[in-house]
Amino acid sequence: MLQGNLLISAEATIAIIAVCLGVFAIASVLYGVFRKFSQMGWLPWQLPIIFGIALLTGYVPADMGVAQRYAAVVAIFVGGTAIVFAVGGIIRYFMHARLRPANILIRALDRVLGAVTALLGYAVIVLCIGGLALPFLTNVIPDIAATIGIAEIPIVASILPYALDFFVVTVLACTIQAGYRVGFGRALIYLIMFALTLASAAAAIWLTLAVTPFKAFANLIAGGFSSLSAPLASLLGKGIAVVILFIVFFLVSCILGFLLNKLLRKIKYVRVLKWIDGILYSVLLLAIVLALFAGVHYGIQYVAHADLSAIMEQIPEQLPIPDIQEIALRLEAFVTSSTLSRMLYLSNPLLLISV
Repeated sequence: MLQGNLLISAEATIAIIAVCLGVFAIASVLYGVFRKFSQMGWLPWQLPIIFGIALLTGYVPADMGVAQRYAAVVAIFVGGTAIVFAVGGIIRYFMHARLRPANILIRALDRVLGAVTALLGYAVIVLCIGGLALPFLTNVIPDIAATIGIAEIPIVASILPYALDFFVVTVLACTIQAGYRVGFGRALIYLIMFALTLASAAAAIWLTLAVTPFKAFANLIAGGFSSLSAPLASLLGKGIAVVILFIVFFLVSCILGFLLNKLLRKIKYVRVLKWIDGILYSVLLLAIVLALFAGVHYGIQYVAHADLSAIMEQIPEQLPIPDIQEIALRLEAFVTSSTLSRMLYLSNPLLLISV
């Protein structure tokens, strides 16, 4: 079926893919053995549980208002995810407290569980990619999916109604976890450092071009390039002056960032403040990601169902509206192919704009 004009057969292609997957699986196992379970994150174990919780969103009543239904869906997912992560953190805390120092049997079990966790993490990555690719091929480009024969594979047919949700759950769960680990304070420091870096560059350029002492400094540097033409020497002089000033300002910014980071570490020694800091940034980061989902969903729905006849009359040839709407309808079928993704799409709060 896949022979076509390929240089190798379909069977050989599948064999190569299987070998590559096997090599990466072995590498993951070796990584887990050396890394050890006690030093690894537990997300590969937690994601299947969170995925099961996400399926509960399908029981949210359809007759609720848009905003209420969206709030219920998000609350079920976020609440369940928070419980799973909190229980994992408590178990890890007591495990580390009880298992130090550990005997040889516990240390051996630590490495075995590390190998299993690493292999499970590798499987999670493969499932996440497949969860995005399979429904996309099936719904958006069904011709290619039919040619490959994806729907004919029994395991694909059974997991397809849940495939996209695994990708969505992974993205949202990783967002929550990353937000908690980074924390609002550290993210704020990163933002301050980025702003100070831009301000350092802007200040260096402005001082070199507009302030007399620094203009004289740039001219002094340009005088060292007497063998070059005057415009080029002036450009080099100003460029070098800007770089020198930027380095000075940037070093000052780095010192300030270092002091802020030290202050943040002292604050995080207070466990309650550390929790609050992580929770605040998790909420902020999750809100940003959900807003991105909502924006994409609203765009798909608008293009798929809006009356674009006025646009077709104005530019009938330049913009193939029917084709664009057909693609949007396929994308809609894609994003509604799994429970959580469908609930986020149907209860999108941005739909209230068009009411």
